[in-house]
Amino acid sequence: MFITAVVAEIRHACAIVLSRVVDHATEVYLTLRSMKLAFLAGFHAFPGGTMAEVDARVAVSNTSERLPSHVISCAARELFEECGVVKGPLAKAENRDLIRQQVLDNDSVWADLVASGAVTLDAADYRAFGRWLTPPFSPTRFNAHYLQLDARHEDPVIWPGELDEGEWMRPQAAIDAHQAGTIFLSYPVIETLAVMIRHSDIAEAAIELEARGLEAYPHAGGEMVTGIHVVPVKSPTLPPATHTNVYVIGNDELIVIDPAAVELEEQERLIGYLEFLKAPVKEVWLTHHHRDHYGAAELLRERYNVPIAAHALTAETIGIRIDRLISNGETTTLTLAGGYQAEWVALHTPGHARGHLCFFEKRLRSLIAGDLVSTLGTVVIAPPDGNMRDYVASLKQMRTLEPRLLFPAHGAPVAAIARLDTYLAHRKARENAILSAIEDQKRTSREIMTIVYAEIAQSSWPLAELNVRAHLDKLLEEDRVRQNGEAFELVR
Repeated sequence: MFITAVVAEIRHACAIVLSRVVDHATEVYLTLRSMKLAFLAGFHAFPGGTMAEVDARVAVSNTSERLPSHVISCAARELFEECGVVKGPLAKAENRDLIRQQVLDNDSVWADLVASGAVTLDAADYRAFGRWLTPPFSPTRFNAHYLQLDARHEDPVIWPGELDEGEWMRPQAAIDAHQAGTIFLSYPVIETLAVMIRHSDIAEAAIELEARGLEAYPHAGGEMVTGIHVVPVKSPTLPPATHTNVYVIGNDELIVIDPAAVELEEQERLIGYLEFLKAPVKEVWLTHHHRDHYGAAELLRERYNVPIAAHALTAETIGIRIDRLISNGETTTLTLAGGYQAEWVALHTPGHARGHLCFFEKRLRSLIAGDLVSTLGTVVIAPPDGNMRDYVASLKQMRTLEPRLLFPAHGAPVAAIARLDTYLAHRKARENAILSAIEDQKRTSREIMTIVYAEIAQSSWPLAELNVRAHLDKLLEEDRVRQNGEAFELVR
C-alpha cells in the first residue's frame, strides 16, 4: 500500500473551552482551522495546541495532580498565541500585540513574561474538562487535555495563519450548524458541546467529562461529520499502516463501507459500534477487492441479512460472493439527523485497482476515497491490476468535484482539494524524475527506481519498483518512452 509513510507519535496538547454567559445562555468560543493545516483542516475547534519545552519551566499557583503546571502553562500560552487572551498586567498593556508576536516567534519569551509577573498563571482559574486521545487512524495523534476557562471581559482576536477566524456560539447552535453542514466539528468537540447542553451548570459538565478518564472515543468510532462515522480497525494492511477506516454512513439507516476487521476482537468492536448507533444496517459497500477492506463483510451480511455490493470488476476478482453490482454514477439517498438528505454518488475510480470506487456526498461535498488517496503516505500502483494512467485520471476526476473533505481508508480526514493537488503534483514529479533518469541512457526499471527513490529504505524497493513500472507503463501508452528488452529509453 505505502512506499513512504509517517509513523504516528503521541504528542501532549491542550484545548481551552473558553466560555461566557450572555442573556442567561452559555456561549463557547470556536476557531476555524486553516485549510492549509495537516490536522483537521477546515474544522471548527476550541483554541489550543501542543505542549512546548517552555511549559515545564514556569511557575503556576494552585496546581493539582489533574491540573499540573505544564498543562496550565500550555493552555494559557496557546490561548494568548491564538486568541490574544491573557491573564495579568499584560492583558491591558499597550504593547500586548507586540509581545504576542514575540511569543509566537520564540516561545521562550513566555517564561520571561511569567517570571516577571506580566502574566499570571493560576490553576484555580481553570476546570479540567476531559481528556481525549486521537484514534490510531491519524498520522498526528494527541493526548489532549481539555480545560474550561470563564471569559469575563476577554475579547479574543484571531490573527490569520493557522486559524482563519473565530466566533462565539451557543453549544446547541454549533451542533445544529454541524448537522446542517455549515461547519465541521471533530468528535471530541461535539461530545464536549453535547455534555454542556445536558448540564446548564459548567461544574456539572466538568464532572461528567472528567469521569470518563482518558478516551480515544467512548466507542469504537465516532461521527466525523453529520452522517459519516469512522471506525478504525486493525487490518492486514501493509506496514507501517496498521488500521483501515471503516465508514458508516447515514443516521436513520446505515451503510457500512469497507468493513475491514479480520480479527474477532476487532469485528466485535465494529459490531458494538453499529449496535450503539441503534439504526438498521441497509447494505455493505466495498471500495475494492484488497483483503484489508472486506474482512468482516460476510459476517455483517449474515448478522444483518444485508447484501454486499461492489463494482463488477471487484466482483470478478474478490474471494467472496458479491450480491449486488454498483454502477458508476449510481446515487443512494440517506436521511440524516435534523431531517437532511444525503445523496451519495458511486464513482468508478480505477488505478489502484480496476474496480475501485469512491463515494461522493453532494450536499457536504464529502469524498470517501478508499485507497485512491491516503494521509499516511503515497499509494502503490501495482500492475497489472493497478494502472498509473487510470490512477492519475481518477485523481483529476475527483479534483473536478471540488470536494471539501476527503475521508481515506488509511489516515485521518483532510482538506480534499489540497490533498488531491499534492498527490497530482507528487505523481508528476515522479514521472519527471523517471524521464530525467533515462535522459542520457537506457535503464531498467530497477536502475530507475534506485535513482528516483534514492531516499527510501532498501526494504521498500520492491514496492517502489512497482510504482516505477506503473509510471513506465503509462509513458509507454503515451508513446513517450520505448522498451528495448528490459531497458527503457526516451522517444525522441
